[in-house]
Amino acid sequence: MRPLIVALLFFAAPSAWLILQQGFGAATYFECTAGRAPWGPVAGAVATAICVAAAIMCWRRRDPAPPTRRFLMLVGAGSAAIFATAALALTAALVLAPACAR
Repeated sequence: MRPLIVALLFFAAPSAWLILQQGFGAATYFECTAGRAPWGPVAGAVATAICVAAAIMCWRRRDPAPPTRRFLMLVGAGSAAIFATAALALTAALVLAPACAR
């Protein structure tokens, strides 16, 4: 497996979550209604989809690999699943909490 693919798989999920977290954190700081529909849920769904895709790609690449690469792919899949959960929780907060209460 090429190192670029491994790097993309490892950094896709944290980057998607970080952009979602910091983007809507900054947007709601200046205008409290910035996280409302349609932008908040759409951005959350995109970030969650990126995290899930990274987890699936890491999980599929673990089998024919040597033990060290298999371990790295399992770590990548696990961390991507954690970041997907965090992005999903942030999306739920954007949808459920009133716009100016955050």
